Amino acid sequence: MTAIAYYMLKVLIGSGILFAYYFVALRNKQFHQWNRFYLLLAVAASLLFPLVHIDIWHQGESSNAIHLLQVINGADEYLVHATNNRSYISLDQWPYLVYAGISLLLVAGLLISTSKVYALLKRNPSKRLGNITFVDTEEKNTPFSFLHFVFWNKKIDIHSATGQLIFKHELVHVKERHTLDKLFMQLILAVFWYNPFFWLIQKELVMIHEFIADKKSVNHHDMNALAAMMLQSIYPRYYQQITNSFFQSPIKRRLAMLTKIHNPRFRYLSRISALGLLLVVGFAFTVKTKTAYNDNHNLLNKPITVVIDAGHGGSDAGAVEQDLYEKNLTLAIARTIKETNTDNNIHIVLTRNEDVMVPLQDRTDVAATQKADVFISLHLNAAMQPDSTGMEVFVSGKNTPYQMESEVLGSALVQQLSITYPTSQQLKKRNTGVWVIDHNSCPSALVEFGYLSNKKDLEFVLQPDNQKKIAATILKAITQYAVSKTGNSSIAPEPKQPAAISDTTIPKQYYHGKE
Repeated sequence: MTAIAYYMLKVLIGSGILFAYYFVALRNKQFHQWNRFYLLLAVAASLLFPLVHIDIWHQGESSNAIHLLQVINGADEYLVHATNNRSYISLDQWPYLVYAGISLLLVAGLLISTSKVYALLKRNPSKRLGNITFVDTEEKNTPFSFLHFVFWNKKIDIHSATGQLIFKHELVHVKERHTLDKLFMQLILAVFWYNPFFWLIQKELVMIHEFIADKKSVNHHDMNALAAMMLQSIYPRYYQQITNSFFQSPIKRRLAMLTKIHNPRFRYLSRISALGLLLVVGFAFTVKTKTAYNDNHNLLNKPITVVIDAGHGGSDAGAVEQDLYEKNLTLAIARTIKETNTDNNIHIVLTRNEDVMVPLQDRTDVAATQKADVFISLHLNAAMQPDSTGMEVFVSGKNTPYQMESEVLGSALVQQLSITYPTSQQLKKRNTGVWVIDHNSCPSALVEFGYLSNKKDLEFVLQPDNQKKIAATILKAITQYAVSKTGNSSIAPEPKQPAAISDTTIPKQYYHGKE
């Protein structure tokens, strides 16, 4: 849920920057179609940019530009939220329920407004005129348009000069599909109602719709004709959320816009600058910088102890696929990690170096005895579905003293393993827990190196060269985690949002010890 909150914050910041430019450089200018396009694009961009992640890898120290990107794009790096399987609603969930309740009320309001429009359509006679449907009514809030419907007021003579101008005005709304803009903004506001900039954008879009219709329906900037049309009816209120009513927008601003003299050079520069701003905001929100490590360079300036736990062993075979046993593959990878390590500051300790059964508590005791800085348990998975595939990283949801550090470690593992083989980008947590990471005395994580039940995963993990690649990525993740603890933000891994999963996802009872 914390990840959602930071996404919403990024949406707020992005939309604020883009609307601020509109207000300063584009508002009340005569390129109305461009302004309409810009505001809609600003909404879409502020929603999509925070969801896109483009990684830029660099060696060694970061430049000032890279540090700036990390500041803009790294606000959520160390904020994650634990999940559990409790059935009751916790205190921190209530704000989300209240938020969802307000969203539902706004959706309900939109549905009610829409139903009123269609009820009005059913109560009054209508006829088809080309691509529009003309509805003749005596409603005091007419005339207005909605989608391809034009709701007319019988008190206004459509054959008069003023009536013809009003009718042309509403036809512009229909042809330009302004109702779709309004429906789009209403749906966005139902979800992102907290964002004041979206409300301001909606208000500006309404005005821009009127500017466009005024310009196309009133010839030669005839303010007298426009004023006559406006004064022929009262200011409507009934359907203004979703309809395009001729009389619903501030009159003075519309009249001023018709007589405004534009500067072609300024029009060009302001529009080009808007595109540049969109590119800058998009780059800042989507690009993430990450450090590529040199295998032959020792980045650590002090020694650390790392316990590598080869899952299962002895009578506990773990997952089995034909003649292949999980216990043998995890031991092979554990040994490869130790053999591959060339950093003198990384001291590797194995919980087992041969095919023996090691009790769960003894595995965590190794970490306590060795005063380990990191504990990583190695496993492979199995599932009934043959299409289950990919590596996964698990962290504890119960080991509170080391929760944050474990999630940073897990994120470093996800980041590095993803380079080698498809890996779930979410940290996982088991609802029932995992003994070796729940009861450890240091930051810990559990890695599943794919599924023995999946042919592709199995072929990958069986290859000795791939086992060396896995070992190298594990060592890089350990280095990345260890260096990040020194406060060097340029190599700090970005913790992933933990995701609780059901106990049936990994049908391994051997994970559990007595609680």
